[in-house]
Amino acid sequence: MGRLTVKGWIDFQHYKDRAPPWIKLHKSLLDNYEFQCLPVASRALAPMLWLLASESADGSIDFDLKKLAFRLRQDPAEIEEAVKALIHNGFLIADSSVLASRLQDACLETETETETETETETEKKPPARKPAQKHKAQQLPKPDDVREQVWADWLQLRNTKRAPVTQTVLDGAREEAGKAGLGLQEFLSIWCRRGSQGLEASWLKPDECGKGSAPAAPFKSFRERDAEAARAEVDRLTGRSRPAFDGREVIDITPREFLELPNA
Repeated sequence: MGRLTVKGWIDFQHYKDRAPPWIKLHKSLLDNYEFQCLPVASRALAPMLWLLASESADGSIDFDLKKLAFRLRQDPAEIEEAVKALIHNGFLIADSSVLASRLQDACLETETETETETETETEKKPPARKPAQKHKAQQLPKPDDVREQVWADWLQLRNTKRAPVTQTVLDGAREEAGKAGLGLQEFLSIWCRRGSQGLEASWLKPDECGKGSAPAAPFKSFRERDAEAARAEVDRLTGRSRPAFDGREVIDITPREFLELPNA
């Protein structure tokens, strides 16, 4: 237990006898910025404490929470909280015993909050995960019929294109090489020279194909293939057959000759 003293009590309160039936409340309090910034509970408690301070000669109060709670008919915790704001803003002066008690309570409160936060962080912190082990892709062995340099160049090309190197891809390359009448090494060499992501036998030029290989079918655009499919469907529905177009049915005619043709 300690004592609290009202700041400036002797300067603003003058009485012939102690324990007067009334105290002075200055109008200037309305414009006191610090007082108006106090919590509502602290502003409401201050006049009650001033009334208690009038019972002593120096305007001091015994800071006994149980007794204050009884006389003011308030909860001790609410009184303590309101008094803290009054002390912090200089409206009450606390002696060393009150300050020591408040300091000890503040330290205990801080330690409790720190322990609670640490426990909460420990509970919320997920267990550390082990870094996922990256499985290194198994390197495809070099075929026996392909030179080291050609194989290295082809692997580099696939890596640049971010394309997979699997047994399925290699088997497909060998199949396309057979269609073109080439060995796998020659096919991969052409592939590397072109620098493309994929390569098929039908894409090769005649001079790139091996001897005895079937000539690659000429490349046709989607529009040409679609037109051929449409003609085939019409022929199927009408029962009509037409000779294969070889380019010799083209009639070369000038615009003037076309205009002079007799009307049918």
